[in-house]
Amino acid sequence: MKLIFSEKILWVIQRLSAITNLLLLLWFVLSLNNFDILNYYETLMWIKVETNMLLIVFVFISILLHASMGVSVIIDDYVHSNLKNILLILKNFLAFLFIFILGFCLYLI
Repeated sequence: MKLIFSEKILWVIQRLSAITNLLLLLWFVLSLNNFDILNYYETLMWIKVETNMLLIVFVFISILLHASMGVSVIIDDYVHSNLKNILLILKNFLAFLFIFILGFCLYLI
């Protein structure tokens, strides 16, 4: 990721993703007050609203992006071996696997 973007751009993207996380999680917490979360069918109907489903996907993508960038910074700063490349490849694989599973689960709903 460092070859594509400069450190300054990555810093800005990470800060913007943090702000996005705050706004989306604020929406999520406030929207949970609009219905009975313990009622399965009411929760399912809330999730099936296209706006809610889209924003939930954005919450997961934003958190995943922010966490992925944070892990990359930690690996870049503290790992100085070939293990670094293996960890970065594994991290990216797990991130894509998580997105795939999330999309599949939302499709099943």
